Parts: sequence; C-alpha cells; structure tokens
Amino acid sequence: MLYYHSSFVIMLDENKSWAYYTVIKKRFVFFWTTKMNPLSNSLPEHELQSTYKKRTRAFLEIVDVTEKFGEMLHLIEKYYHKPLADLDIVKPSVIVILFSGIQIVAALNETMSRKLNDIKKDWKPEISNVGMIMIEMAPYFQMYQQYMRYYAK
Repeated sequence: MLYYHSSFVIMLDENKSWAYYTVIKKRFVFFWTTKMNPLSNSLPEHELQSTYKKRTRAFLEIVDVTEKFGEMLHLIEKYYHKPLADLDIVKPSVIVILFSGIQIVAALNETMSRKLNDIKKDWKPEISNVGMIMIEMAPYFQMYQQYMRYYAK
C-alpha cells in the first residue's frame, strides 16, 4: 500500500511496517520506519490540537523572523552599502569588510522566504513541508560563512 504526497511517499510493507521515503535530488531517500500508522494520530484529540497550535506558532515565527531579517538586509543595502559605495567616502577594502556577502545572504533569504510563504498559503499543521525546505536549503546555508567571516571586524 502506498500513499503519495508531493514530496514524500509512505509505504506499508509485507511486515506491516510503515516506511517513509522522501525525494532529495530526484532520488527516494529512506528516513524512518515504524509499526504505527503515520497517517493516523495516536495522541488524544486535546493533545493533538495543542501540538498543532505549537507547530503553527513555531512555523509563523520562522516565517516572521525570515521576513524581518530580509527587510533589515534590504535597509542595510539601501541606506548604508549603496550610499557608501556611490559617494566613494570609504575605501573599497573597507566596504568589502563591512558588506561582504550581503547580496548572497539576501538572495538566500528571499528564496527561503518565498518557499515558506508558499507553505503558509496552504498551511496544514498535521502535514507540513517545513522540514523538507530546511533539508533542501541546508547546503546553501554555507553561503553565510562569507557573510560571517568579517562579522567580528
């Protein structure tokens, strides 16, 4: 028996075990197996609703923080980076130290924000794809290294 979703497959095998597979880089990757049906909720209804509320609050906080961080990056670019570069007040080497990697981080943030907002449109706390976005975006978080390299300076 197979259950399909846009980003994962849940399969019941001959041993009555449920196996969860997801697609990463166009391949099915095994994540876990269990005897409990992952499509049924084993918690009592009141605990389940409490879990869904907590999950929703956490997700909305991730969306909010991601959007606010993007807004701050945009303001830094608009009011500091661009004027300092255009007016030639500060040496280019200092500008590199001050604003190294900010465009890369802003682009990454914009992509993540867009993906989170796509999920927000059809939000269902019982089946969310937030974890899949994090897995998909994880390799790109290394781009923050250039941004953070000059942070202490």
